[in-house]
Amino acid sequence: MFSTGVCGQFGKRYRYLNRVFPCWIQNLFYAVSCFISGDNPRLINTLIAMSIQIQTPGIHHIALRSSDFARTKAFYQDMLGFQMVLETHDLIGCMVGSVFVGFKKASPKNPDDTTFTPFNIGLDHIAMACADETELHRVADALQAAGVDNTGVKTDPTLQKQYVAFKDPDRIAWEFYMV
Repeated sequence: MFSTGVCGQFGKRYRYLNRVFPCWIQNLFYAVSCFISGDNPRLINTLIAMSIQIQTPGIHHIALRSSDFARTKAFYQDMLGFQMVLETHDLIGCMVGSVFVGFKKASPKNPDDTTFTPFNIGLDHIAMACADETELHRVADALQAAGVDNTGVKTDPTLQKQYVAFKDPDRIAWEFYMV
């Protein structure tokens, strides 16, 4: 397997390719030659070597749009208990665990379209991790008591994990999801 691609492996006859073409083009030439020759294992290994393979510890931040900062702040800070750590005239934000969630004022292209829908292109939902089932049920009960639109505790049929889904005032979908 090629762990770093095939750069520089064209041999003496095609040595000029190593100087003329960037590494990604050399890898592409090699992948095409493997495809033409029917050498599928080498093709797959070459394509794997060409992938970026980003190494990341997780999500840095989430940016959302809000139609009303006062309502958003009341929901996230007063209702859910997340402290606002940034407040400017066009941006507010809070920490949700170790992830910064920022809100910018919405500026919809179609002024009649003012509510979020997870079925359009873009965000579907955001899931916060929950490590304790008692906490999951406590949050579900508190959301219900506060009149927040939510699903109650359900089980995800795919991962067989419990969660409660709810929506903020702009109808952005959130989940509190067992890990």
